[in-house]
Amino acid sequence: MASAQSQDPRAAVRPTGRMIQPASRLRIAARWTTAACLLGLFCNKAWTADIRFYTINKKQQQSEVALVVGTKKPGCHNFFPRRRVYRVAQVGFRYCRLFAEKDCRPDSAVTASWKNRKDPTDQLTPGSRWFLAGKRGVEIASWECQNAQ
Repeated sequence: MASAQSQDPRAAVRPTGRMIQPASRLRIAARWTTAACLLGLFCNKAWTADIRFYTINKKQQQSEVALVVGTKKPGCHNFFPRRRVYRVAQVGFRYCRLFAEKDCRPDSAVTASWKNRKDPTDQLTPGSRWFLAGKRGVEIASWECQNAQ
């Protein structure tokens, strides 16, 4: 006699007899894909390169600066308008540099410190804890990233 509950024929059966729902299979596949990408397998390097900018408010809450064009591409890019940046995270590029003036003028390079240490540099290597000077950050007008080669 058939069960009163209708079972999804696409759902896989675990060895214990419990059903794995299709949504669970997607989550499992997403986890494996993410793990493979982190290990450098099946990843497009152009897809993984990215720079992100963060601001901080008076309550010390950080938020990512939205709608920034060109964050995945190497080369010089201008903010429109200038943005006050508190923290920077970049992955996939050899290094990135920040500038206080448009068009990446070399004499306007801005320094940052890794995890708020006292050794500031203008070349931000891959990492997520590059902090700029000041309690609220620094005005940034442009940035430049170089491909890892």
